[in-house]
Amino acid sequence: MPQIAPPALPRLQRFVVESLGVVEIDASDHYRPRLRVWLDESYGGEISAQMQDGSTYLYLDCDSRSCRDDKNVLRKLHAFVEVLHHHDHDRDGSYDADALVAAIDTAMWETDDTPVVFERPRGGVYTSLLMALMKLAPPPKRHIAYSFGDLRPRFKKADYLWALPMLVGFIVLVQVQIHYVPWLRYSVISGYLAFCERIGLSGVVATVSLFVLIILWSRRGSRRPGRTQTPHTYGLLNQAALYEEQVWRENAHKWNTGQRLISCVTFGAIHMVNLFYPLATILPLSIAGGVFMFIYLRAYRRYRQEGRVHARRDATFRAAIAHRLYNRCALAAVMIVIVLVLAGEALSLMGLIGMIGAVVVLTWSDRRAPER
Repeated sequence: MPQIAPPALPRLQRFVVESLGVVEIDASDHYRPRLRVWLDESYGGEISAQMQDGSTYLYLDCDSRSCRDDKNVLRKLHAFVEVLHHHDHDRDGSYDADALVAAIDTAMWETDDTPVVFERPRGGVYTSLLMALMKLAPPPKRHIAYSFGDLRPRFKKADYLWALPMLVGFIVLVQVQIHYVPWLRYSVISGYLAFCERIGLSGVVATVSLFVLIILWSRRGSRRPGRTQTPHTYGLLNQAALYEEQVWRENAHKWNTGQRLISCVTFGAIHMVNLFYPLATILPLSIAGGVFMFIYLRAYRRYRQEGRVHARRDATFRAAIAHRLYNRCALAAVMIVIVLVLAGEALSLMGLIGMIGAVVVLTWSDRRAPER
């Protein structure tokens, strides 16, 4: 195959990005243009933790070939382009770095660094209904999926001081609801099996029909668009936490109280598509959504006071870390809740096996090392 010719570029381009840093594109080697990025000393955003040299504030130094072959370099490039995509240092509503984004895209011609357009969930009747409500809480402009790498190394031990009490509160609230409103102990699966038993179907018929319905549902779901994400956020649980923060929290600083309430309630309700969650989890999950929103809003206000021009991205990052940490603790809580629900004879053995399998798969997927 004939070699693809790289685009013609000026020999040297230098861009000063207000409140962010300096970018240099060196095209002395026509086939391997070089990109160097230095972050401003005053920049305190999320990507600053990934600088190569703290003394010179060098964030990235690569050519088009190394960017193509090194997954870690490519992740850093994507993160930087995402920051540029939202750069508005004077906050006048117009984006200031589009020309630089185009220049980087041209220079790094062997890779695709175009930001991934973010989309909220789409699917069946239930999901569509909840997302119709979420239209009342509009997404931000230029909504793109973020690249945050691995969230786990960013955990702080102090964060467990709120995550663990929140976990205990979740379990207590579930049990209190079940005590006073017993039918809330049912999940979609256990409720279906209880219904089949009530109308006189045998356990075998009920189980087989449930498997058939799940298979049909799964095949139907496989034709729907998947979760919007980039390949540069690693781990299934990391991706899930970030995705949910971008759906239900990002842009909350522009919502009113009613819009924020809708976001919290739909966040709790959407988890029923997992089929095995008891109905009693909707309320505590909605409250958890409120906690994550509080973390997002508090971080956003603090970052704006500090003068950060990418407060929305960084606040989403902070909320995603909190969400991911809570999910880590909640894996144990899910198993506890299942045991408690089983004690009340509300969930079948098949449901328990299915949940344990789901937890094992999720945990295994999350522990896979990121590709380098």
